[in-house]
Amino acid sequence: DSAVNWRDWPQNNVAETMITKDAKPDAAEKLKMARARLPIFSGEPIVERKLVMPNQAGFMSAILPQGMRAISVAISERSAVSGFILPNDRVDVILTRKLDGPDGSGKIVKSETVLSNVRVLAINQTFRQETGEDKVTVTEGKTAVLELDSMMSEVITKVEAAGELSLALRSIAEGGDAGIQDTKPVLAE
Repeated sequence: DSAVNWRDWPQNNVAETMITKDAKPDAAEKLKMARARLPIFSGEPIVERKLVMPNQAGFMSAILPQGMRAISVAISERSAVSGFILPNDRVDVILTRKLDGPDGSGKIVKSETVLSNVRVLAINQTFRQETGEDKVTVTEGKTAVLELDSMMSEVITKVEAAGELSLALRSIAEGGDAGIQDTKPVLAE
């Protein structure tokens, strides 16, 4: 809400592509979830071709920070904390695999944390709230989309082939939105 506001603009400089209050009085409310597809500078009029909505192609790439990748991993209700993991939560990724026992006569199960404090970008679950009701319906997700750098993307792809991945939800008190600890500062708005 604080990022945009209506401004007076000289009538003879209003282009057809600009979002005007006369044409779209509810634009500020309708575009709340939009993300910039291209840079928009302070004081610049907003045009819709520079925006992308969550249901449009290109939205995920618009929300990814520079240098990060979106990688999907298979999940089940059990491996994703029964549906309590939501976009923007932070998780640890745990690999569980069955290995031959030391004497070769059986299997042993081993689990290990392969990535820590990873941001969840999306879970392909559907939330539906009936209009005017408090009841929310949740459909189980089958994949989680994680935000990783290129090296971690390779790691997750390799370990997913080695066994089953589980996501362990992290408490917000453990670093909140601090993100992955091995990051480099980049110039940002």
